[in-house]
Amino acid sequence: MEKTEKHSTEHFRALRLFHYTKDYETLMEIIKNGLRCSLLYEKIPNPVILKDKKVETKRGDKLAYMVKCACMCDTPLSKVRSHVEIYGKYAIGFSSKKLDKTIAMPVIYSNADISGIDNDSERSEFYRSNWGITRRVKMVNGKFVKDGVDLDNVYFMDENEWRFFPVKDASKPSLHWYNNEDELQNMLKDEQKKVKYTKNDYIKFDILDDVEYIILEDKEDYARFLEDIKKDKKYEKRLEDILPKVLFYESLKRDL
Repeated sequence: MEKTEKHSTEHFRALRLFHYTKDYETLMEIIKNGLRCSLLYEKIPNPVILKDKKVETKRGDKLAYMVKCACMCDTPLSKVRSHVEIYGKYAIGFSSKKLDKTIAMPVIYSNADISGIDNDSERSEFYRSNWGITRRVKMVNGKFVKDGVDLDNVYFMDENEWRFFPVKDASKPSLHWYNNEDELQNMLKDEQKKVKYTKNDYIKFDILDDVEYIILEDKEDYARFLEDIKKDKKYEKRLEDILPKVLFYESLKRDL
């Protein structure tokens, strides 16, 4: 009888999901109130067409969508330097146990329109009708603009992004035609002024049960973190179990 050997799998991605943020105050707000599914926009790649026997990307008006979600990445800590430079040096690493309790999905990276439709109205309807897929589509690379950061040709696929969506998401598909980056940014600002958040838009978690890592920028944050956790009645008597989860980006960086 032929012997069957067990397959050995080497993981090229982290076994937990990290949410990065810019500053300490936002990190503590997340720990206190939960992770909010915020409104963001995503560009949909333009259709690829055949012109003069050459494959070209269709020009003209562009299509984007807006959706409430919380973004994560499963990039290993050994490879997060460029990610941290964009999104921030503070993070929470959620356990796989927590992921099983939420609607967490990996994004679908594409460098071309996935509808296969050239007609604008039909193409728009395709993405509206397939909203469950649309809200996960992301370009392989492109321009990044957020919180004062403006970068060209960011390779998004390296982010290994996942998205958490509200469990009870009553929002309707939100598709927008735009001409340029400024117009799209203004659309987002207008929509953000109108959006209303409810308790269903927050992902609640317990540090002990659901979190494996809390990343602070450096050891100067540690004393402040210790005092803030002590003020939280939920965690004040559980410090000895929480503090081993704390890592410092400045220490990690030496090994990146």
